[in-house]
Amino acid sequence: MGEGTMVFLCWSGTRSHQVAKALGGAIKELPGGLEGKFSPDITKGSVWFDEVMHGLEGAQAAIVCLTPENVGNPWMHFEAGAIAARMAAGATGRGGARVYPYLFQMNGVGLAGPLAQFQGTNATKEDTLRLVRALLPDSAWGQWEAQADGWWAELEQGLHAAEDRPVAEIFSDVEPLFRRKTFDEPLDECMNQAWAARWAGARDTHKQLEGRMRALAQQGRPYVREILGQLTEAVDGYAMALELLLAPLSFELNSNGKRDIPPGLLVPCEQRRRRVKELVSSLADPRRAPVFEDAPRFQAMESFTDKKTLVHQFEAWLARSEEDKRKDWRLAAAASSEEGRTSRWDFDRVAFYLCKEREPPPFKKMVDWLRIEMEQTRADSEGSHMPLTYCLGPLRKAIEANQADLNVSDVTRVRALLQDVCMLGKRRERQCDYPEPSRLRVEAEETLRALDEALDKTIETRPTVSTGVRPEVE
Repeated sequence: MGEGTMVFLCWSGTRSHQVAKALGGAIKELPGGLEGKFSPDITKGSVWFDEVMHGLEGAQAAIVCLTPENVGNPWMHFEAGAIAARMAAGATGRGGARVYPYLFQMNGVGLAGPLAQFQGTNATKEDTLRLVRALLPDSAWGQWEAQADGWWAELEQGLHAAEDRPVAEIFSDVEPLFRRKTFDEPLDECMNQAWAARWAGARDTHKQLEGRMRALAQQGRPYVREILGQLTEAVDGYAMALELLLAPLSFELNSNGKRDIPPGLLVPCEQRRRRVKELVSSLADPRRAPVFEDAPRFQAMESFTDKKTLVHQFEAWLARSEEDKRKDWRLAAAASSEEGRTSRWDFDRVAFYLCKEREPPPFKKMVDWLRIEMEQTRADSEGSHMPLTYCLGPLRKAIEANQADLNVSDVTRVRALLQDVCMLGKRRERQCDYPEPSRLRVEAEETLRALDEALDKTIETRPTVSTGVRPEVE
């Protein structure tokens, strides 16, 4: 194709759009003045069709970005057919105008309709470079071929953004599916005492979840698969607990308007109902999505040993070379994110603090992080102490790295916080009857010693004033 060639990029849907954007950016890096132009982001209809036809003017090639969820879309086939007809009518240049279906995560999915007449290009290095070879003139390809590996590596990073569909798109009715009294109304506030109907609602929801889980889980981030599995188990457990009420049972109303249900029946049902609602919220609210894919699995673990094993695996990954770490692009992206510190997931915060041990922040910022983590731990009196414990690691590193900048105000704050952390650790030791000091208290006491040592070194290295009195730390 000649100089200044325009390549039309056709897309439909979130992932297809991400693929088109990645290809558009990569096409600009090719020689020969290639330029990508996107199909319009407007509602399908007559105006949309006119925009597509207008956009195709001057195009020498068209790339149709296909994903499993849009390949059966009638509008996609209509657009592909219109593109083929329009470009065939105005074909010029080497081999005429060309249409290339670009197949992203389309293993086992065949093409039909107007798309079937074209040879597809899989989103692999080999096939994509074959597409580039078709787009470039022979002379340009010969000069550029040596850059192909680096070019594909950049494009591959861009395509990663298209691997996962948003939960709201693949499971848009996750909240409506659970919007019924079975899940919304506490057991002891049920007025009609229709226990069989409540049980049937839980079983029906469980059946729907099981039927859809496999297809939905394969399209989202890996954590979605984990939470969907936990949710399916939680709904099943809730239904099993409700079976305890299927015998003809009736409970009197107390003066507070709640049913006088024995704790042996009420507690297991309510625990499972609240667990279901928590998991639904984790799926439905994008702000509650974890940074690391393992975070939901970590949260569900009952064994401290299992949790430590997962943390040790992440530490081992951190110790690898940068080249090795890039091979796991999801983990690499999560480790470089600053969102882990404010995540509601324990593993996200543990991993964030482990990363910060390698590049400690300023001491003042680390003191603020410790205060926030301490407040979060206090708010959940029965929650895990692991994030708070791991927060102390980068704090010690920050003390060592910022000795010259320590001031009275920040030192006073952090000392008080560390003393509170020690007390928190002692309280947990008494509650759980620990045979030895908790890891939290040990780490806090070690950090206090590191703070004192840093202060001593700071005073020793500063010049004495004329009065002969050692200066205060400023």
